[in-house]
Amino acid sequence: MENIWCKYSPEYLEKLRREYELEGLVSNCGSCFDKIVTVAKWVSGLWEHVSYGEPDKRDPYTILEQVTKQGKRFRCVEYGIVTAGCLNALGIPARSVVLKTEDSETRDNGAAHVVCEAYDTDRESWLCIDVQCGAVPLVSGEPVSVYRLGKALDDDSSELSVMWINDRYGMTDGEYFGWVGDYIYYLDSVCWAGGKSRRIMFVPEGGREVRVFQKKYNVKVDRYLRTEAEFYSLDPGTVLGNG
Repeated sequence: MENIWCKYSPEYLEKLRREYELEGLVSNCGSCFDKIVTVAKWVSGLWEHVSYGEPDKRDPYTILEQVTKQGKRFRCVEYGIVTAGCLNALGIPARSVVLKTEDSETRDNGAAHVVCEAYDTDRESWLCIDVQCGAVPLVSGEPVSVYRLGKALDDDSSELSVMWINDRYGMTDGEYFGWVGDYIYYLDSVCWAGGKSRRIMFVPEGGREVRVFQKKYNVKVDRYLRTEAEFYSLDPGTVLGNG
């Protein structure tokens, strides 16, 4: 099955894998989860987060070149792009996911945060890595998707903890969940099928279809999804509604 969450050619991925020695990076990893965490930890430590930096081009190789050779620093967006790209180069399906607040249409700023989600082929499930914060959220000791994390945050009986891979901000687990929880309402990502990009957005029950971001940016979404199964499918027909 094609990896609809990766737009890069095999040649591009090979160049990324070779020049940044990604196979060597994960050579001692015994599981898919170990590989995901190792790559995320490496990317998380490459630069200090800034809220204003943007690369010349928004692809993993360009970002890595500007970080490693020019000392540039970037946003949470770029952490997600680089981590997802490197994991895809290693054959692990991964994507950037934009988390948006419930009031993302009307808030002036700070209405979004970007994480990476990767498909753990051993568990056969998606898991979330907040690469900027160096955090892998756990529910009952297990890594989970952003959607599942949001559900757990709404359930007072959930056992929540964080696997810190780069605790840059010195947060406690509780502080992290209190902070990130505000963003987990709309889930926004991009998939590729038939050589074209498709922007999809998960909208929770009772949520409206977002068309504006922070009052002034138009949002073009190709398909609004209402179920977990659609948003987390590896099948283009299920994600795009033509299966």
